[in-house]
This record gives sequence, C-alpha cells and structure tokens, in this order.
Amino acid sequence: MEKYYLKCKELGRKRAVEVVSMLNSIWPPKGEGTESIDFKVNRYLEKNGDHDLILYLEAGIVAAHAIMFPRTIDTSNGRMEILALAGVAVHPDYRKTGTGKLIVMDAFSCLSTYGLPLSLFQTGVPGFYLKLGGVTVSNRFVNSLDPKYTDKSPWWDKEVMIYPGTAGLPEGTIDLLGSGY
Repeated sequence: MEKYYLKCKELGRKRAVEVVSMLNSIWPPKGEGTESIDFKVNRYLEKNGDHDLILYLEAGIVAAHAIMFPRTIDTSNGRMEILALAGVAVHPDYRKTGTGKLIVMDAFSCLSTYGLPLSLFQTGVPGFYLKLGGVTVSNRFVNSLDPKYTDKSPWWDKEVMIYPGTAGLPEGTIDLLGSGY
C-alpha cells in the first residue's frame, strides 16, 4: 500500500474527486443530493485545503483517508493546542485488513511532529479507538464563536475521545473555539 502525507490542497483535482466520492459513499451527504461532484470537491478543498492529509492508495485506488491539524481549544486550565483528527475513512473493500488501524496510528504518530500532547476527535466507532489506546471523555463541549448556538455541542457524533488515553484533558467545559470536525 502506498502512503502519502500532503496538504489537502495538494491532492490534485482527479484525486480529490476520488477522495470525495469515497467519503460520500461512506457518509452520504444529507439533503445535498443535487450538488455536483465539482461543488462537493470545491467545498472539501475549501474547508480542508491547508490541513494535513494521510492518504493510502492500493493499486491506484483510494483505500484510506485521514485529516489532521493543530487546533486551539479553551479549557478550565486555559488555552491548549491539540491535534484534531477528522475524516478517518477506509474504503469498504479495505476494511477488516488492518488499514484503519495503520492510518490512525500514522496520524497519532504525528503528535510528536506537531509537538502536541494529545489528539481530540469525535467518533461513531469508539470501540475501534479504545483498542488503539484512546479513551472517551465526558467533558461538555461548546463553540463560543457560534453566535446562534454558543451553548450547543459542536460535535455530531455521540462519542468524543482523546489519544493517548494517558494524556488527560482538563475537567470542565471545553470550548472548541470553532465548529466540530
């Protein structure tokens, strides 16, 4: 399997279409059925352009994808820089092969590169991350920068986790200072 570390904006149009198509097959967009693939690719690149990307290819096919970037959050102990992990996806043909574990551990290994203490992320599959050394956190999360919903959780998945589980997150409310990812 070929592995690439790059910025999302460096994907190139053809590969970005492949990535977005894979992501949409895993997480079908809600209420966006009429949007063209070009629109979806442009939105992906606009939202994630400067974020770091790990991409696995098998025989030229996008097999796995993960996005990571430094993010400042506000905690009861003050501001803290963490590694945001987002968009972790494995093509259905490559599930149950260890590919998901490999790409996530590659992302987590970047903590030292960034000089950050932990990764913070949401997930619908907490058992997967528990096996890798992550732990679920029970903090309340908000986004004070959202003028309409400052008190509403910015996450859409039920579980919020950190890695490594030994890192610890300060107790109390965590302000993501932006939307969920």
